[in-house]
Amino acid sequence: MSVAEGEEESKEEYVARTMDDFDNTGINRTTQFFTTYAANDIFADIHEFADKMDAQVTVSNKKWKMDFVLHQAENKDQSGELIEHALATKIGVKLLKVDDKKTCVEFNHKEGSRVLFLKEYMRIAAHLKDMNDATLA
Repeated sequence: MSVAEGEEESKEEYVARTMDDFDNTGINRTTQFFTTYAANDIFADIHEFADKMDAQVTVSNKKWKMDFVLHQAENKDQSGELIEHALATKIGVKLLKVDDKKTCVEFNHKEGSRVLFLKEYMRIAAHLKDMNDATLA
């Protein structure tokens, strides 16, 4: 697990962060969900999942934000011919306060392959499906 300063960080240390408010005046994103789970549990689960995917993780020390870079390896056929180039994508994650009981978990494409971003978001969302337990209404 890596953090901005390169130090190890436990789940309990996440609680010292501040959370921005959710702004519903903009467009609704398809890469967000709402939850009633505790922020430190959500953050720790996403961080652990990113680490398992061998992502390069950067965690904010002040806000409930993290970025991670994921790589997809090159694919070659049996003869060694390149079928697919290596791709990378940078994903930003923010936890936003909706109200006293709900949090918005927002995933943003920051750079790199948008296709890989959407593919990886679907994997992360499937992993976190139990946490997707609330709606905005």
